[in-house]
Amino acid sequence: MTKRVTVRLGGPLDAGQRLHLTGFRPPGVNGPVTMKVSVDSRALPPVALPRDELGFELAFPLPAEAAGRPAIEVSIEVDRTVRAPGDKRELGLGFGTLEIR
Repeated sequence: MTKRVTVRLGGPLDAGQRLHLTGFRPPGVNGPVTMKVSVDSRALPPVALPRDELGFELAFPLPAEAAGRPAIEVSIEVDRTVRAPGDKRELGLGFGTLEIR
């Protein structure tokens, strides 16, 4: 992902479901990384990814009003990025899974 990304996912079936994210920190993104996640423009608690962990698995509670909606918009932003040689994009984190369960 770049510094910020927005995706649309099928909404949760009930209020007990959570947003699950798995991914990794690419080479060159050093130090702690703070990830901010929002669902339908509602901010969830930010997460600090430790500097010594490359991979991550996170789960976020979803706003109760999201339950039963056909779709939700999830935005993710990080405070630390890197640029690969010859690439003008600011790259943040790589994701393996973004799902609601």
